This record gives sequence, C-alpha cells and structure tokens, in this order.
Amino acid sequence: VSFARFHVMGDNYTAGMQNAGLVEGFQGATWSAAIAQVAAAGHAFPNISENGIPATMYVSDFSGPVIDTLGTLGQPTNLGYQGHYNNLGLPAATLHQLLVTRPTYPAVQNPFFGIVLRDTLLGPTAVAQAAAARPTLLAVWAGWMDVYGSASAGTDAALTPVPSFLADYQTMMNTFVAAAGAIVAANIPDILDIPYFTTIPPVVVDPVTREPILIGGNPVPLIGPSGNLTFADKVTLPAAGLLKLGIGIPSSIPGGTDTPLPGAVVIEAAELGNIVARLEAFNAIIDSVCTNRSIPVVDAHALFTSMRATGYQMRGETY
Repeated sequence: VSFARFHVMGDNYTAGMQNAGLVEGFQGATWSAAIAQVAAAGHAFPNISENGIPATMYVSDFSGPVIDTLGTLGQPTNLGYQGHYNNLGLPAATLHQLLVTRPTYPAVQNPFFGIVLRDTLLGPTAVAQAAAARPTLLAVWAGWMDVYGSASAGTDAALTPVPSFLADYQTMMNTFVAAAGAIVAANIPDILDIPYFTTIPPVVVDPVTREPILIGGNPVPLIGPSGNLTFADKVTLPAAGLLKLGIGIPSSIPGGTDTPLPGAVVIEAAELGNIVARLEAFNAIIDSVCTNRSIPVVDAHALFTSMRATGYQMRGETY
C-alpha cells in the first residue's frame, strides 16, 4: 500500500474532536496524524485556532462535576490550502450528510461543511472530495453520528433507519472502490463504552466521596422523566449541571427538589435497547458491504469495549 496520498474521511473521531470542540492541538493528536507521521506522509488539516469550534469544554468544579465552556470561538486558519485536505473528518455529520451536504460557509447548522469542504470546485460533498483526491490509501470511519446524534439527545427517535444506512453505505463504498488505490474501514463503537453515557450513575451520590448515598442500606434512585431511574437506565454527562441544582434528586436528600431530570439527559432502558440494536445492525452492514468489496474492517467496537474493561497498554502505562 502506498501512503503517497493518504486521506481519511468520517465524523467526530476522524476529525479529532475532544471536549466537544475541534481545535488545532487536538487535531494533531488524531489517529490519522499518527499514521501519517509513522508513514512519513503529508497530512493537511482544516486547522482551527484556540479555543476551538465549538468552544471546547472543561471541568470547572470537580465536586459536581460541573462542566463549562471556554468563552470565545476559534477560527479556521487553513482555509486557503490548495487542494483536498488529507483529513476530511466532519464533526456531527451523519453518513447521509457526508454523501449529499454541500459547503455553505459559514453554515448555520453545521459550520464544518464550509470549513472542511470550502469550495465545490474541489468536489460538492465530503464523499465526492475524498474520491476526487484519488487517494492511494483511504481510511473511512463513518456512521458514528447515525447512532450518537440521537443517543446524546437522550432518545432513540432520531436514529437513522436501517434501509437508509444500507443504501448510503453501499453508495459511498462503491464510489471509493472506483477512486482509491486501497481502502480500510472501521465500525462503530458501543455508546456504553463512551464516558458521556457512563460517568453519572442513576443514583444520588455524595459530591465529596462520589459514593452512592444510602438510605436504609439502599441507594437512592435519581428521578427521571418517567419516575425513579433503575440501573438499566443511563444518565448522560450534561445532567451534571442539573444535579448540582438539585434537579433529579428527591427532596428527602438535602438540596433535592423532586424535579425530574428531562428526557434529553436520560436514556431509559427501552430506548437504550433500541439504540444498541440499531448500532448492531449498522455494524453488520459495514461488515457485509466491506467484505463483499474485499475492504478490511478495523473492529473499533471491540477495541473500545476492551479499553473500557481492561484499559489500554501504551509506553508502560495503562490508560
């Protein structure tokens, strides 16, 4: 395989988003940049200055924890780059959007289409630009937002339908097979391996010890949109600020308000089951479509699950 023209395309993980923002310091730490460095290949990014777009988040109070956002936005610093970026990661982009959405910088709903794609002369869409670059090696990690976009909003209602995902993935890979010297793909991690969904338990915890508060020897469930939560429900990270205000906490606990957490920060058990089933269906599609075209698939799903369970060994440390 030649790395002479090594390009990557996908969404959040490909772009290098961290702390809910895209910023130059994070972009240089992406998996694609690491591969390019080892292969001594050029790798141009749509670089974003500090404090990123969107402005990145940080923990302002560890007793909650409470998460705040840096006050000012960064700016694109490489819009004048001649040619296709090697990294065509588009944060918050669904698979269908990678196929059809054109740059309209500054776009209202997703500015990254304008920042990354810039000019339709380079190709009207992300898929078109990735193909037009005629990569000798193309790495594709797409489909995450077709699950995460809905799950992060606490619902299964906005999941991409399976037939739509199948049609779009087939179209995308057929385009790339005709354009790229070699292709490698990756599947979708489980949302339950992402700290966004696993940091906050569905019970009241002591803000100092981080241990569950017990009454009569039992943990006290948080209050969700349908009543008391169970361990089959998931509370997402944005709930941290609400819990600090007593929202979701029974009035039997000092500071509790009896006000339920909104559905936007809670994934109830039935919703979670639908989300996981849809993710499994998408990964089966990725495997089938790629196998039929002799495209190897990196099992990112298994890698993330392993990292959550046992950590990741690197340079003598366990992360």
